[in-house]
Amino acid sequence: TKQLAEEYSKVVSQVQRAYETHPGGKVLVRYEDLRRDTAGTLRAMYDALSIRVRESRLEAAVKKHGWERVPEEDKGPGKFYRRARPGSWTEDLSTEQVEIIEKATSYVLASFYRT
Repeated sequence: TKQLAEEYSKVVSQVQRAYETHPGGKVLVRYEDLRRDTAGTLRAMYDALSIRVRESRLEAAVKKHGWERVPEEDKGPGKFYRRARPGSWTEDLSTEQVEIIEKATSYVLASFYRT
């Protein structure tokens, strides 16, 4: 658990550095925001990048690719589509594993979850 959490933290740190140094347009999109308000999050992303998109196309894409459209037999434990519920990973791990992961990743993830 510790090794995987540390590797994850390194990768996220590298992505964060690339994001910060990229001179062009960019938008940070969090999974939690996509799940809470998919169309609104995508709309804000397109607006920030000055990309025009017809509302009807955006809504159609959200409907076509939504969690609800994934067949039930393709969802669940051990499958690519598991829960689509942010934070549900804590339900699969022991308290000790969660503490290890939080310790290894909190410094890099804190910048994405400032209150």
